[in-house]
Amino acid sequence: VLRPYVDRFRDYEMVRVTTGWITATSGADTLAHERIITDPEWVWDRFQASTLPAIWDYVMDRHDAEPRGGPDAPFFGTLTIDLELSEPDYRLGIDNEIISTMDALHEEFYFGTIEFFSLTGRNAQGFGLSYPGRIIPVMRPKGDGAAGRGHITMSGFAAGRPTVIVRYETADGTSGERRRDIVKVSMERPSLYRAVVASAGVQPSPSTAPAIPRLDFSIEVDSEEDLRDSLLVIASPEAIDRSWVSAEQIVATVTNLGALREAGLYRDALAYHDVGEMRVRVEWGDEDEESLEVEHDSLEVEGDSLEVEEDSSWVTAILPDNGTPAPLPVWTDLVPDGWSYQGERIVQWETPIPPPEGHEMTAKLSHAFAEAHMYHAGESYLGRQIWAMDLMSPITATHWSRVKATTFKPTVIYSAREHANEVSSTSHVLRHAELLLTDSLQRPKLDKVNVVIHPFTNPDGAQLAYDLYRITPDYILHAGYLGSLGVGVGGGGGSFPIYPESKVRGELWDLWFPDIFLNPHGYPSHQVVQLFSEYSGLVRSGRVTERNWGFNKGWFIPGFGYIDDPSFPRHKDAAFKIRDYITAGINSNRDVFEMNQRTYDRYRRYGADFDTEVFRLPMTDSVLIEMPLKGSRGFGGGGSFNPRITIWNGITEAPDETAYGPWMELVAKAGLSWDQAILDYLYDGDHKVERSGSAFLGGATLRMSRTRPPEEEGEGGEGR
Repeated sequence: VLRPYVDRFRDYEMVRVTTGWITATSGADTLAHERIITDPEWVWDRFQASTLPAIWDYVMDRHDAEPRGGPDAPFFGTLTIDLELSEPDYRLGIDNEIISTMDALHEEFYFGTIEFFSLTGRNAQGFGLSYPGRIIPVMRPKGDGAAGRGHITMSGFAAGRPTVIVRYETADGTSGERRRDIVKVSMERPSLYRAVVASAGVQPSPSTAPAIPRLDFSIEVDSEEDLRDSLLVIASPEAIDRSWVSAEQIVATVTNLGALREAGLYRDALAYHDVGEMRVRVEWGDEDEESLEVEHDSLEVEGDSLEVEEDSSWVTAILPDNGTPAPLPVWTDLVPDGWSYQGERIVQWETPIPPPEGHEMTAKLSHAFAEAHMYHAGESYLGRQIWAMDLMSPITATHWSRVKATTFKPTVIYSAREHANEVSSTSHVLRHAELLLTDSLQRPKLDKVNVVIHPFTNPDGAQLAYDLYRITPDYILHAGYLGSLGVGVGGGGGSFPIYPESKVRGELWDLWFPDIFLNPHGYPSHQVVQLFSEYSGLVRSGRVTERNWGFNKGWFIPGFGYIDDPSFPRHKDAAFKIRDYITAGINSNRDVFEMNQRTYDRYRRYGADFDTEVFRLPMTDSVLIEMPLKGSRGFGGGGSFNPRITIWNGITEAPDETAYGPWMELVAKAGLSWDQAILDYLYDGDHKVERSGSAFLGGATLRMSRTRPPEEEGEGGEGR
């Protein structure tokens, strides 16, 4: 039957939906010939007719019929669809293939709701609404034939955006209300220009005093006084609040925070370990104020929290040392009490690894081996901690430099679980780390290469995927695929992104300047079905070519990019050499090789032989590697890393949504082969460190550099 893709937007697209039917005859008579609506159809009809319209009404009410993108996101807290239907699952006996109506419904509820918000924004404002909120479809299949049941709940917000509402009554009995929306402010980042570690002639502070008694920052603003009321004749209140910042605002913020902390509130706001007083020098220019011809008096603040320089264009606000920073996460707390390493295997490949288990594994490795150094790397949107681990030759120094370490030896970063329902990447990168620490053949590689392990890029999604796996272990579980609010975590999003975890990869890159950065991924281990999106999700966001992700095609590389630029003369050859290491590593594992060949064959039989525009199988040494027509031009190639530093970065795909047991063992073996192949490439390279220096009056300079990628025999010294 044909039905609208979204009932609320009936003119968007019609989709073909499989329905039920009965035909009954007696001789020449037709007793029945009619449609029988299936349970999944009934559920979807109710979701389209009742739930989504209610969400539409809620969003329009909260946002005065003008919902916007980033400034107003998220639009709700959590939407949970808990559904139990008599729709049993069936295994086909072919690799990890299943037939599952409930798995398909999970896909529809998740992606359909995200698409609904995209269409809502496009119809209301001309652009899609992103970061809608948490969407959690919980499917509970059963096979007893009894009636199904479901429960849908959504949590929301009292206002469409952060808002301060003050209701008041004056002494004469007059009452009123004032409201101010709190918008995201666009302003310069404060710059640290001075750290005071001790004042001249002052004795060293006691051990309880902060190591840095004072930090001084500077920031540029648009005006001295708050000119908001005067600017309303020029721009809207929202535009002013977002883009115009005054010294008066900064001073008031700093001063009021100090007073609130003194009163016992917001004690950990802008409070940092080993840091005492903070001063903010707020600078402005006169030209903007003069052009606006707005009269104002000099800035005045009572108390001793302000320094003013006469006849100047700056003022300094002082935040006293009266805060209490939140406790720092400590990785040793993740090691179980009384645990000691006895030679047992630490990283299991039986089930998907959730963040608490993965962090405990990482902590155990760091606790047991001098070559492993675990450290806190960030925090997720939902407040989950993010950890990383460096693997390198043992260090006895108390202070050392990662920049020097990556100059003397090449570095590779393994950053897993961006799409967190792609479960095998955490498993194989942690197992790779364990083997580097415990296997006598692998351990020497740390003498020549630095290894960085980042097991969870998206810990919120990883935890949700694991929670749902415990209910339906064979499902794809795309609710854990993206970040908590229905958008991926890999975009970065500037200095203050909605997802704080999206900054971690870039910060690890800045910390280590790696030669190679790896981002292992996965995709469904069985055919993707979306019953109400033209079966294969063809109408979702208009992406009609996604059919080539619809069923298993083994382990592959979706886009083997490389640089082909005279400015980087060795990058192309290095990339193709890396490719040779990869294919040799993948083919060296008999189980992985056989899995690949039979899945490639099925993909060819049911896809590539019928539609070469969508289903392609470009093979390199019996491994599916999708190559571009030509290499990119260095910095202009669209890559996310500096090619003078990172010579290659790669993404892989394994059919691991969701993997456990023997299937996890199989796909994790493929990932481990890839991990080791990349490391072997760096280990085998002839990485030479060149030293040069010069003397000058009263001092000397020393320069150390390492060519990336390493020069082959007979080459010159380009590309350092």
